Amino acid sequence: MRGPARTLALAAALAACAGPAARKELGDADAGTAPPREVARDGFEALLRGDGAVAGRRFAEAVRRDPADPWARLGAAWAARRSLDDAGEERQLAALVERAPGHPLAAVAARRMGELAELSPALAEAVEAALAPP
Repeated sequence: MRGPARTLALAAALAACAGPAARKELGDADAGTAPPREVARDGFEALLRGDGAVAGRRFAEAVRRDPADPWARLGAAWAARRSLDDAGEERQLAALVERAPGHPLAAVAARRMGELAELSPALAEAVEAALAPP
């Protein structure tokens, strides 16, 4: 399985494993008070429902509240990818790798950044700069 199908399968698995199945969807008002990880989870569920607008808002809110949360960053990257924003996806993935280099999602982000680097010279330069040792 490759590409979007693999991404959707991973998102489904993450949403299923993230906690109890019986939880209510967050409304916009609830998203303002819920923990950032819960807001990011709601974003993944919105992606699975095909609601990119809600997903984008949830991930942006989760990143705003906790910029170092790798799940929020990965979700924001997927929302950017869904919007065909390669540069935005690269920025979110680079932030994930920079802020949580030891987290297992950093390896997922680095691999996707490698795929993005093959798309254009500008993205290749951005990826190289993001992954360069300090």
